[in-house]
Amino acid sequence: MAVVSNGISANLIIWKSISGITDKTRLEETNLSMKIFHTNKGFTLLEMMVSISILAIVLVSVFRIQSSTIRLSATGKFHSTASHLARQKMAEIEHELRDPSMLSNELSGYFGDSFPDYRWQSSITVLDLSGSNIPEGTIAKKDLQMFRKIDIEISYNNELSFKVTSWRFVQGD
Repeated sequence: MAVVSNGISANLIIWKSISGITDKTRLEETNLSMKIFHTNKGFTLLEMMVSISILAIVLVSVFRIQSSTIRLSATGKFHSTASHLARQKMAEIEHELRDPSMLSNELSGYFGDSFPDYRWQSSITVLDLSGSNIPEGTIAKKDLQMFRKIDIEISYNNELSFKVTSWRFVQGD
């Protein structure tokens, strides 16, 4: 391999001359690609509109999921609290059923400062045996009339409500 005075091998010079590639051609190709690269500064209006549309759809979906989660959390909290309050009120009513004046009644009220937005309403009804076909000797109708139906409804700001129905047997004297 012969060495030329500027340090480039003779074989490289011969290859360039055979292939027709010169440093000038290579320089022009590089300048052309640089011009093409530099002319595309930024994004087109269509690209921006498409990306903003996609972003808007994603954000709306995320906000809907967040609002649904908050609503479900509030509803779950209400049902948990209302269930507890209904059990408490049911126990109070069962205790009061021992009083003969509570044979059939409708009551309502609030739970006080502990639960200021919660309201309760209850009704106690006697088992209706009119038109019943109870066979003789099974259960006395008098005993069946000691059953009480207790309905309790717990409401929150008159928006949400929770209803419970229970049957209790009241011991006679």
